[in-house]
Amino acid sequence: MKLFQNFSFQKLKSVIPSTAPRKLISIHIGKNSVKAIAVKRTGKKAVIVSSAEVETEPDAVYDINKTGRALSNVLNELGSGAKQGIIVTGRVKFLASELAVPPGTKLSEDKLSAAVTWEMEPYLDFPAQDGIFDYRLVEDKTISNSKPVLISAMTKEEFNEMSEILKDFRISLCRAYSPESALAFSSWVSKGEGEDKIAVNCRQDALTGIYLKASADPFLIQSFPLEPGALLEDQIIAMVQEINSSAGDVKKIVIAGDAVSEELAENVKTKLDADIRIWRPEKELEEYGVTMETANLHSGYAAVIGAALQELGFSGKPVGVTARVPFIKQAREHAYLAPAVGLAVIIVCFLGHYGIVKHRIGHYSTEISSLEKKKKALTLLRDERIGLQSRQNSASQKRIYLEKLLPARQKNLLFFLKRVPDVILNDTILESLIQKEESSFFLNGFALHTGSIGLFAGKLSKLDGCKEVKIKSITKQKVGEEKFSFPYEFCMEIVLKE
Repeated sequence: MKLFQNFSFQKLKSVIPSTAPRKLISIHIGKNSVKAIAVKRTGKKAVIVSSAEVETEPDAVYDINKTGRALSNVLNELGSGAKQGIIVTGRVKFLASELAVPPGTKLSEDKLSAAVTWEMEPYLDFPAQDGIFDYRLVEDKTISNSKPVLISAMTKEEFNEMSEILKDFRISLCRAYSPESALAFSSWVSKGEGEDKIAVNCRQDALTGIYLKASADPFLIQSFPLEPGALLEDQIIAMVQEINSSAGDVKKIVIAGDAVSEELAENVKTKLDADIRIWRPEKELEEYGVTMETANLHSGYAAVIGAALQELGFSGKPVGVTARVPFIKQAREHAYLAPAVGLAVIIVCFLGHYGIVKHRIGHYSTEISSLEKKKKALTLLRDERIGLQSRQNSASQKRIYLEKLLPARQKNLLFFLKRVPDVILNDTILESLIQKEESSFFLNGFALHTGSIGLFAGKLSKLDGCKEVKIKSITKQKVGEEKFSFPYEFCMEIVLKE
């Protein structure tokens, strides 16, 4: 998955809100281990009180019973009395995107939630109605025709399962974070260096690269499964080169994750002309005055610490999902109860006037019913007129589409197909072009190197008539009896201008 969006990490630092917890437990559920830290907030600083890490049973991340046993072990070892907790898990889906909201347009909370759900739905592996969503709008003056947004999603069932497990330990689950959003913040707090940076998360089964820019704030994610038998340093170098093909020549690389070692960093440094360093909390979190009362906090704790700092209020609105409904929203949803509560107070206070109040209520009820009937008769013609105007506008939009927009889209497609042979690389072949929507196509092919795919995508995106190019997948072909000349199969989504 490759996403490039404007993401204002420079605005993450803000005043700590009073609603943030004072102490909490942050838990990262990984493929082979579970990590936890207990953190408390003192003023505008954070103190990591204790930490713990336990190995998990195979596939514990997908088995709720095994997950429960792992959480029990790590919480017993942590030995903290905090009553609030958060989790970091790959079950939370994360997307940095843009909403098609014109400048100056203000949408209601319901409309924004619907737009966020629609934007996130193509990236989900579960029905949208079964999930909980949370989003954070990002202000960016460089974008004039849309609004950047960070979206997180998780199934209600999985969130409730995790919440029930933590309840057994008298811990209330506040929020769930994706590894991407947690790692991004833990690496960005050292932005005082003023240089572009790439953060690489070396997990046991996959690599995730995050491009963080010091200015203008593009946000780029690359995630690939680890290839068995291939050297880890070579795969890291390939990922960095993929990101640089779109982001430019980034020289600062921060490596985090369970698979990181000094030897790995040295091997990458010898093969890549860049400033390579291992993520360490005392270095990355120095700006926020984070102190540690526990030892053995290695680079694998980057995500769990990043999520904790967000929940403690160091980044404004956290980038994660929660099932809790804010008090203000509850009040809005139950606003209809206010008249009933007021009436009950009046009855209790003025019990002696019960008969008079009852008589007046009956009188007004009859009058309201009469007014409702008159309203229906008077507004019937207005409703019919509004309906006719809506149908007229719909017909007019369809006519404009057929007369103007459709020929323009066909022209863009013909021009795009004509220029493709001029930009195709020597080590890349195309297999098929399949139309997805009116102005969206899937381009399938093979390449000799993964770097060629990114370079080819960059050239396609610069063609006139082309609006956007996204690399949907890159797959290493299995070697059979005969070796493939072009071992990497890829799929791109081409979006033409309308």
